[in-house]
Amino acid sequence: MSGGRRFEHRMGRRIGRRFGPRIGLRIGLRIGRRRPAFRIRRAVSRTMLVGLMVATTSAAVVVPSADVARADDSDLRPRLEAACARIPEATSRLQAAIDRLDGPASQRGSLAWFEAAITKANSNNRPRIAADLQRRLDRLTTRRATLDVRSAQLARLAERCSELGASA
Repeated sequence: MSGGRRFEHRMGRRIGRRFGPRIGLRIGLRIGRRRPAFRIRRAVSRTMLVGLMVATTSAAVVVPSADVARADDSDLRPRLEAACARIPEATSRLQAAIDRLDGPASQRGSLAWFEAAITKANSNNRPRIAADLQRRLDRLTTRRATLDVRSAQLARLAERCSELGASA
């Protein structure tokens, strides 16, 4: 078809030239191709986002002077005492998490409970449940090792607080 305008239905179907604009308007046709507004906004917002990222990165590269970076010594003592005051509560929460993970097979959420649940799922021919439980067991085993590291860090911090004379 040469010379005539083609009309396009809302759903994207092309309709020939023999249907004029009158019938096209009645059945929901649009003439020509319009660029949707959301694409224009998306392009503008993408450009603004890139500009904002460049501005933020260049602002972050600025290195502060030594006077600004160093904290005031009078401010460190209250912060040290506040940190040392939180050690007993953190230790008790940490110990509760360790006790729960090291609990017996009858305690829900313990590593032994997960191992028993995996064995039960495998014996009941439920491989998807067993795989999900195995992933959770692996994550909790990793978390248990992390808790040991944090326990050692808290012990060192409590020792440091006692050396500095802060209440722990």
